Amino acid sequence: MKALDHELLEAARTGDAEGVRAAIEGGARADVRDEEPRTPLLAAGATPGLPDGDGVTAPAHAGRRGHMEIAALLRDAGGDR
Repeated sequence: MKALDHELLEAARTGDAEGVRAAIEGGARADVRDEEPRTPLLAAGATPGLPDGDGVTAPAHAGRRGHMEIAALLRDAGGDR
């Protein structure tokens, strides 16, 4: 993992919006995963099972788009419960 990727995850986890912005602008990968494996949004505390305005959760959206591994990771993180 690149140092900027680590900085992005840490900034997301601690709620440091400026750190997130700087890491992304510096070239950090927004889809990087930590050891859990969580993406920056999940590390920041996003609720993967929270439905959108149409009542559809992130795991369901990912599955509908054929991103089955992502859907499984989101479900494992608490989505669709």
